[in-house]
Amino acid sequence: MLVAPGKTFTYESDFDENGLLYYIGTGEGAGEPYANPAEAGRIAVTRSSDLVGTANAAAGRTDTMSCTDGEPDGWYKFDLGPERRVVPTHYTLKHGGSAGYCRLRHWVLEGSNDDATWTVLKTHTEDRSFPSCGYGTASWPITGYTGEPVRYLRIRSTGPDSSGRCHYVRVGGFEVYGTLHRG
Repeated sequence: MLVAPGKTFTYESDFDENGLLYYIGTGEGAGEPYANPAEAGRIAVTRSSDLVGTANAAAGRTDTMSCTDGEPDGWYKFDLGPERRVVPTHYTLKHGGSAGYCRLRHWVLEGSNDDATWTVLKTHTEDRSFPSCGYGTASWPITGYTGEPVRYLRIRSTGPDSSGRCHYVRVGGFEVYGTLHRG
């Protein structure tokens, strides 16, 4: 059973210190120095396949190569843990490659509570938000979602990347904003 809504995380700028993953990475208000929350074991990050880097890099804030092997419908999944749920209002992605590597163009952000049934929270079609520089970032509002708080968030490819023929999912950073629920 979820308790009443808790702390709200408000987007101001890409990878600011206002996001949920940053909060988890600093000990949830304990004032700890920031640590990648996946590498610290506070959340879990998985992906559909491994080509370059680690899945955990996608929860960090450093410029790190991280990529699936290019299969259609490739994904990165963020498990906030059994006691955390979020009603997301914005999210930020960092491209997981240096300049010249193909960028996401077609993808969805999905949410789930059981890791089996997924709800599309945001759809991107021919999205050109990522700058062409290496490790560029972009953020998007999540509008119209009035569903339950979610434990799992997934970035899933729905079409070719900027090459027009491959389906690489390169995620070198992820942040989510919204209202945290416990339970």
